[in-house]
Amino acid sequence: AVSYVLAMAEIDDQLRERQVTPTAVYVSAGGATGAGLTLGAALLATRCAVHSVLPIRWPWDEAAGIAELANDAARLLDLSADVAPDQVLVDDGYVGSGYGRATADGINIHRLWAVMYERGVTIEIAVIARITNRPPRLSIIRPHSR
Repeated sequence: AVSYVLAMAEIDDQLRERQVTPTAVYVSAGGATGAGLTLGAALLATRCAVHSVLPIRWPWDEAAGIAELANDAARLLDLSADVAPDQVLVDDGYVGSGYGRATADGINIHRLWAVMYERGVTIEIAVIARITNRPPRLSIIRPHSR
């Protein structure tokens, strides 16, 4: 989680340089990634909400678990911060029928990516298609070099 606190600071710096003020960051996370980004956003007092899109449903309260990890990271960094479970935004609406099981949408999007790659385009995705019930939204599309 500690490294993701720093990642949030880098994201914040880069967005400020570009004079962009996002209202949300979405990340596929069910643990340290979401915890670190949430803590980083809280420490920076950003207006940017961190949404952890869960890749799997765990048998515990995920918001409470992420809050605990965030607070552990704050202690490791010797920072006074307290992330409460109600400050942690989690979304399990993209969890498929089973972790790591391919869905029809996931298979179709991977076929599309293969065709695009052959045409010189790489895609960085926001949500992994193979664990969702629907195709992800594409975040960045850019030519790649071979």
